[in-house]
Amino acid sequence: MVAAVVPDTSHLPAAPTAAQAGQVWLVGTTSYVVYWWNGTAWQTLNMAAGPQGPAGTAGPTGPAGPQGVVGPTGAQGPVGATGATGGMSQLLPPTWVDASTLLITPWKVLPGSLVDYYIDGFGRCQLRGEVYFQGGNPTDASIIMTCPPGTTPTQTATLMAVEDVIPTRVYRVDVRTDGNIVLRFPVPNSTGQIFLDSLSWSKE
Repeated sequence: MVAAVVPDTSHLPAAPTAAQAGQVWLVGTTSYVVYWWNGTAWQTLNMAAGPQGPAGTAGPTGPAGPQGVVGPTGAQGPVGATGATGGMSQLLPPTWVDASTLLITPWKVLPGSLVDYYIDGFGRCQLRGEVYFQGGNPTDASIIMTCPPGTTPTQTATLMAVEDVIPTRVYRVDVRTDGNIVLRFPVPNSTGQIFLDSLSWSKE
């Protein structure tokens, strides 16, 4: 405990009082010398750092820091080796894809038929299967179905479809730029049973 701070040793008492026993005095104005009464005289105490204490126990792990920024894109790698030359025997046939979900009510898949589409290597779409208009007698511009994904043409494609009736009738079908496939100008009291197998168009 510090008993007092004095500017020089002339301000030190001849001896500290009983209440100040064991206390130190700081002598100086900006830097200080520590004086201690040893029981008979004042003596200075040389202050030095003690030995390093033992390491304390490790504290708990702190929370994760925020995600750093994405680093710059690396350089383009070298061009790979040229692959082997293909041949006609390596061509893969197009795969038929279910198109029944593209039908617009009240058009339905005729029981026993499958309504599918495929897109060939030239981007041409082909339909197959038979549909019918529930209740018969479809009206002009009735929407049969929507175009399969990625096949909407840039200009309307006008095609022909066959009605499943005796004698056979052929109807105009438009594949429109709004993505709808519509029946045009059916005769009154039509059965509404249409084969889609003749419908094929290109997007461009």
